[in-house]
Amino acid sequence: LGIPAEPLFRSSYIGYANLNLATRQNYNASADRISDVLMVVGFLPLAAVGVLGLREVARKKSLKIRADYYIYVLMMAVIAGIYLVFDHLFVLNYQPIFATPLKPSFPSTHTMIMIGVSATSIIMVRKIVGNSTRKGVRVMERIAEIALILGMIAMPVLRVFSGEHWLTDVAGGVI
Repeated sequence: LGIPAEPLFRSSYIGYANLNLATRQNYNASADRISDVLMVVGFLPLAAVGVLGLREVARKKSLKIRADYYIYVLMMAVIAGIYLVFDHLFVLNYQPIFATPLKPSFPSTHTMIMIGVSATSIIMVRKIVGNSTRKGVRVMERIAEIALILGMIAMPVLRVFSGEHWLTDVAGGVI
């Protein structure tokens, strides 16, 4: 009849456990694969900004380039640092798919990387390309921006729907 063996909400649960249990999904391999591909696609803006930065270094023949590039690199280092801390040093939660060995789950690194890299890259590309008078460049920028925004929306949904993460894990990834 689809009746859970345990009550869905228990007063003895702490924090957001009831919310996590209410939104828990069984493993969905398709959603997991789509989110894995989307995460790889989410790294493309990082590569694009890197190429633009290297082009500016080569053109100026100096590391004295706009400060935005250095801020961008710092942001990527912060994202990498958060990943290392929560995935290796300070595990707060494990994935709802109880595989052996248990895998850290908070924050959702797929979500954190997709949103962190994409949002920062959108801002960076707007600063770099924003002054372009070439219509083709502006159109490509808009298409890429829309695709990244859709990816930033889809990733948290896919990670919960795949059963790989709790709702609070993707919330942590977004934050």
